[in-house]
Amino acid sequence: MTLLEIVDQYLDRCVSEGINCLPKPIPCDMATGQVQDDWSFWIPIRSTVTPTDLSQLETEIGIALSPQYKSLLQHKHFMELQVLDVGFFEHPSVGWQKSIKEQIFNGWPRELLLGKGHLPFANYSDWGLWCFSIQEKDDHGEYPVYLWDHDRPDSFEFVSATLHSALVAEISRERT
Repeated sequence: MTLLEIVDQYLDRCVSEGINCLPKPIPCDMATGQVQDDWSFWIPIRSTVTPTDLSQLETEIGIALSPQYKSLLQHKHFMELQVLDVGFFEHPSVGWQKSIKEQIFNGWPRELLLGKGHLPFANYSDWGLWCFSIQEKDDHGEYPVYLWDHDRPDSFEFVSATLHSALVAEISRERT
């Protein structure tokens, strides 16, 4: 499966299982209009992110994003994307740049992640983060993925050489 097929499969699963709801405002173009006990339902939509938008984000964070991560951001907007234990930072149609920067710069102390060359992009279970190691770019502009455990802040565990291969490994691990 390609990276985008994995994304679509898990977004489709979220909607089909009816777990596509949050107790907070949803951008109008993503809202279904269905509300249950103050939880608003949302649907993933085609991304409106342009190459110019991505360049601006890269300038603001001071880091070139990997081509695979950029393709994910340009594929769909979502409020939640949960691939087993991996929960990507939300990517709403409105304010997506702010949302990503908030997680990068204010989610955990910078000295623990960015200061050590690791760019967070997803939560892992309830105890860690998946991060790109931005000092290890390959010939295609991809970064390897590492798992960071907030209980062991000086330790980064190698997951896989690219975002796509990390997700494939996560899915394979779950099936065994």
